[in-house]
Amino acid sequence: SRLRLLPPEGMRVTPQEPIALRPLGPGESADVAFGLEGESQKALFIWAELAAGDLRIGSRLHLLVSDSAVRMELGPERFAAGLDGQRAVVWLSDQLSAPLEGFVRLSAEQGWRIMPERIPVTLQPGQRRRAEFAVSVPETAPDRAKMTAAFEAAQAKTGSQAVFTVRTAKGLPRVVCRRMAQPPRIDGALDDPCWAAAESVPLQLMRAPGEQKVKTLLRLGCDDKHLYLAVWCWEPLMSALVTGRDPLWSNDDVEIFVEPFHRGQVQFIITADGRRNEPVSSPWRSAVARGPDWWSVEVSIPWAALGPDPPQPGDTWGLNVGRAARPHTEHHALSPRKGYKEDLADLLFAE
Repeated sequence: SRLRLLPPEGMRVTPQEPIALRPLGPGESADVAFGLEGESQKALFIWAELAAGDLRIGSRLHLLVSDSAVRMELGPERFAAGLDGQRAVVWLSDQLSAPLEGFVRLSAEQGWRIMPERIPVTLQPGQRRRAEFAVSVPETAPDRAKMTAAFEAAQAKTGSQAVFTVRTAKGLPRVVCRRMAQPPRIDGALDDPCWAAAESVPLQLMRAPGEQKVKTLLRLGCDDKHLYLAVWCWEPLMSALVTGRDPLWSNDDVEIFVEPFHRGQVQFIITADGRRNEPVSSPWRSAVARGPDWWSVEVSIPWAALGPDPPQPGDTWGLNVGRAARPHTEHHALSPRKGYKEDLADLLFAE
């Protein structure tokens, strides 16, 4: 079969000849690259025609047009005030049908320091690349700040710029996620060697003054494919656990909020009797175990469930982990300043 595009008046498509496609099976797809040139427009309609022998199939496509040669994204979208050397990532995507060479710069408001000054990049059509900067944020930074990413083509014929609004925060928890040589079995028992080697982080009492009646401990780890979490809940009143209710969060439960690059949260809920929500399409695993005076949760979340960009060493995401200890009318959290969904802790992936 062969595919060609028929552009509207005033536009030119390359190649003009039909492109031969490889044979496709049921449910299969193929990517085909064309170039479009012509007058600047915000949107246009274009006719696509597929020919297979004597069969002709046509479709009218509605395209939104960008005047930027390079699409740029920034992460994270929150930085810690008063902290030097924080990782900022600019993702660049070539929007043209030809390779691009040039430099990317990242700038911010007065008082912010960003290194290096610029980074050379080479982009292929449709390719997505990342450029890493070190950002130092002043202690007096406002709650909201502007950052600007700019791409300058080496040929000086094209360029792109994007302005982002980022948040800053002061005094929030910061936890480190280290790589595991051997992943845990997801059975809820927390008896794997990797958990024994992981740092234990206590969750803090929230929403009420006074002494915390029971303890909750968090452990973290990761590998190339998954984020792993283990939550141990001391509970001397196991017979008083609240289970079987709807909605899920009205039970004794553990709630996990993951915010990749501080851009959009994903919430995972696991109740003390093992029920859970299904917030992502990719399969994730959880298990619950119980003892005479404790219960525990073990979770494995694939990076693919959390977006197209798995973390690299030095990246920062957002994380909060909460526990409802209903026999004691307590809520615990990694970042207990407000509700579970607000003021997430910084999750730093170890170098």
